[in-house]
Amino acid sequence: MKVPVAIAKLVRRLKDSGTDWFFVVAMTVLTVIYALPMVVTKYPPLQDNLAHVKVISIWKALSADPKANRDYQLKVKATPYLTYYGVVRALSTVMPLQLANRLFLIIYALAVPLSVLAMLAVFGRDKRLALLCFPLVYNPVIIAGFTPNAISIPLALFCMATLKWDLSRPSIGRAVLLGVLTIALYFSHVAGFFTFAVTGPVILLMTTVNWRRLLRHTAPVLPALGIAAYWTLQAAGGRHSFRGDWDKIEAKVSTFLRWLNDTRVDGRDTETLVWAGATLLVALLTAQRLGRRGDRTNLCLTICLLGLLTAFLLLPRGIKEPFYHWSTAARLVFPAALMMIVAAPVSLRGRLWATLLVPTIVASGIHGIGHIRGFRTVDRVIRPLENLVESMPSGKRVLVLHYTLTAGPYRTNNLLHATSLVEILRGGRTSDGLIAKEVIPIAHKTSLPSPPDYDEPHKFRYYKHARGYDFVLTVRKPPKQGAPKVLPGGAGFVVLERESGWFALYRINHPQPAVKTPAGGRAR
Repeated sequence: MKVPVAIAKLVRRLKDSGTDWFFVVAMTVLTVIYALPMVVTKYPPLQDNLAHVKVISIWKALSADPKANRDYQLKVKATPYLTYYGVVRALSTVMPLQLANRLFLIIYALAVPLSVLAMLAVFGRDKRLALLCFPLVYNPVIIAGFTPNAISIPLALFCMATLKWDLSRPSIGRAVLLGVLTIALYFSHVAGFFTFAVTGPVILLMTTVNWRRLLRHTAPVLPALGIAAYWTLQAAGGRHSFRGDWDKIEAKVSTFLRWLNDTRVDGRDTETLVWAGATLLVALLTAQRLGRRGDRTNLCLTICLLGLLTAFLLLPRGIKEPFYHWSTAARLVFPAALMMIVAAPVSLRGRLWATLLVPTIVASGIHGIGHIRGFRTVDRVIRPLENLVESMPSGKRVLVLHYTLTAGPYRTNNLLHATSLVEILRGGRTSDGLIAKEVIPIAHKTSLPSPPDYDEPHKFRYYKHARGYDFVLTVRKPPKQGAPKVLPGGAGFVVLERESGWFALYRINHPQPAVKTPAGGRAR
């Protein structure tokens, strides 16, 4: 009987402690579940992620020996991806590069709920609201492999929380922390920096109007603003014109819903988000309201949310000049969705709300487990490429043809940059190209023929596309009869050397140039 009595005493002590154990257990379980997809897969199905790892690999090699690669050169610029690149590169000095990248992705998966929790805490919101953010962790931004963009959003929330914390309890330490975080935010991605640029002034002005306090709390972010202004002028390259593409309101609404959480072909992510959204809506309509008369917190957070939504509506779909930026407005959907949760002025305390939260918690848990399965499905497709790449000689140039772009339950082209493994493991160069050229620390120093468009591999022609390359690597769902022995369009010079799973490696046997024969004589 001693064991049941001891358990009963423990339960009473936990109740008397005042800790919301329902929240603690649910938050811990969901956080672990949503980190696991990054833990259990070597190659997560994040479209551009391996291309970023490739850049870090080349950057690291060139820093050690600038002449180590015949195709790339270093760029010395304060580019906005250096938080991600720098952290992963630093970690790669004590662990393998790909493990360092996965550790960074795990940090991202943990940072999303923790940043929401930090915002709720400093603004006096109900912490149980953080349980609604998990369906947003694996959103279109991270599934597309926009890793710098993805990490910048929770970092922006941490900056907002730190600013509010410093305003409530000023100290030199908090000011320094805010300065460091805003610099790290700038060097993550412009989407996160823009998010803080919209919300930071609102938080500042809604908390104080004393000009001395305004100057004191603005000072920590000035270095980041100066760096951002410098890079923008450098990236513009003296071009003063602006050109972008704008959508109509109907298209904007469609974009918002698509970028909110539409990553799986089976629609399960949308179902989970509906549960969370319905719970939030019911809470707004029926739950106890937070905030006292004269308290400006509710107004502050509402203006922050409206500011992000207004920016989403006003910004172009994409920018073409003075520099190129893809899906500009859509990058604000993720932070706006998180702010919807933070801005809700409701209390979910009590047993009734604990019961009502259970369906959303269960749906989120099932959704997270679904991501574990989906990640492992794509991982099993990509892993055989390792064996193929390791059989290649180092430093070769490889032309890539994608007959298949997607594997597993995700909508993105998660095989598009899988072939970056060639450069990560064996060096050399692929026709995969460099991503976001203005914001990475390396550049091409030689030119090679461009491959056919990634969705038109059948247009491959040896004389147009293959000159200068040593191999062709194809990506396709394995046909029953295996990969063709001679690649179509290769003029007989592109011959199968080895295949593994969805990948086939072809050697290019370039014809020897004809030797001119002197008139009346024989060739030597």
